[in-house]
Order: sequence, then C-alpha cells, then structure tokens
Amino acid sequence: MAGGCARRPRSLRRQRCAGASRRTAAAAPGWALCVCAAAAFAGAALPRLLSGGLQGRARTTAGSAPAAPATHARGKRRTRCKMAVSGVPSVAAHFATPIYRRRLHNAREVEELNSEIMVEAQQLVSFDERGLRWSGKNYPGGYTSFASMGRLHKFSSTFSKLERWANHHVRSFAKYLEFDALDDLVMTECWINIMPEGTHHGLHLHQCSTLSGTYYVETPRGCSGIRFEDPRLDRTMAAPPRAHSARRSNRQVVEYPARAGEVILWESWLRHQVQPNRGEGDRVSVSFNYHWC
Repeated sequence: MAGGCARRPRSLRRQRCAGASRRTAAAAPGWALCVCAAAAFAGAALPRLLSGGLQGRARTTAGSAPAAPATHARGKRRTRCKMAVSGVPSVAAHFATPIYRRRLHNAREVEELNSEIMVEAQQLVSFDERGLRWSGKNYPGGYTSFASMGRLHKFSSTFSKLERWANHHVRSFAKYLEFDALDDLVMTECWINIMPEGTHHGLHLHQCSTLSGTYYVETPRGCSGIRFEDPRLDRTMAAPPRAHSARRSNRQVVEYPARAGEVILWESWLRHQVQPNRGEGDRVSVSFNYHWC
C-alpha cells in the first residue's frame, strides 16, 4: 500500500498463527510437563520452546528444573496452612502395660513335664505341714508352697527344667520391654498352687520382683483365668465407667484364660487375682518371680 508497509494476505496470517499455536501446544502443553520432564529439557532454553507470555516466566538452565508458577506455589502454601490449622486429630498411647502369653515348649515335652509336676505336687501336699497350715489361713480350700517351699527350682530337677524353658520367654518379654542387661534377670522364687473347686486368690502384686509369671499345669474345663487390673484404677475416681463394648486396651480389668501348657508373664507391680474356681477338678499352676541379680 502507498505510504506504508505492505500487509500479508489474511490467509497467510491465519496459517502462521495456527502453526505457532500447534508448536506451542506440542512443545509446552502445561507446567506439569515442565516439572515432571525437567531432565528431558536439561541444557535447552525453554524460551525457544515457549511463546508469548510464558517466555519471561519460565526459564531453565542445564541440570535444573524450571520453577513452578507463583499461583501454584501459593496454592500449595494455602493448603499446608489449612492442614496445619485444622489437621487430623492425633491420639497416641503411652505408659503401656504389656502382658506376655505363649506356649511353654513343644506339646510332647510339655505333657511329660506336667505329669512330673503333678507327681511332685502330690508329694508336697503329703508332707508339707507348714505349707498346709499357712494355706489354711491365707489360701482357704487350696494349697500353695509359697510360704514353705518357695524355691522349688533350687532342689527339684523337674522345676529346674521349667526354669530353663521359662528363661527363654522371660528374655523375650524383657527384650520387648527394652530392659537393659537382659542376662541379669534370674528366677528367685518358684512355687506351686493347687486350687480345688471354689478356691480363689485375692487381688495382690509381687513385691521385690521385676517380672512375674504363671505356668498352667492342669486347667479343668470351666476353671477361672487370671484377671489383671488397670494400675491407674485408684487415680480414676472422676472417670465415668467404660462402655460395655470398649476395646480390650481401654478396659480397666482384663482376664486371660488358664490353658494347660501356657505361660503368662507380666511386670511384678501389676495387680492380679484369680476368681473362685468353677471347674470340676483342681486348677494347678506354678508361679514364679524374676529379679535383677
């Protein structure tokens, strides 16, 4: 045109614009591609690939990924702040009260051990007059050698065998509790308990000991288990009762069934009891303590 630059035909302008759009779409479909495929663009300048307003905003150097858009970063910051203010509640359990339970040994050898213990138990009842007198006052209806022969593992090979098998479980439990110097735990007391029908053992703990346990020799059907009490029970005077459907970990009293051949371990400060025996026959067990030596 006269007095100015000649203009390109409108059809050529449309073709050029369409080509630029296709190149832009192919080279830079979005910021996700720039971030996720940064290695593919290492050493190349994005301004050569991007067009228009993207050129001044996204640059890359060799070995580095392009920065995310400011609006995207601000969105992330807002999300993090929102989560920090209204985050998911966190509930953690502290001051646990673990109780260990497992079969003492293999079935065949356990059966042999139980037979040997029952023979020696009957022998003890036949001549332990001191134990019978003490049991008459403190263990009505039953017999325990606790006050008369409380270290059976020291002079009986049968109970010494029980000690050797129990040592493995005590070490495992102490390791779970993260005690230091595991090898210093030694059995200090070991006694037998015979509970005929109706006999019970009141709430108590084992003083001057670290870990305590019970091994079950005979457990007639329907006999009572061992019940443990929440050690904080005397400090919950203002707490409402727990729901009947409360999880076992939230109950204030839990009971473990008595099963012949199984051993149960706990820390000696934990109070426990045995309800009256409702089984048809004697409930026979061996109790013991471990302490640091």
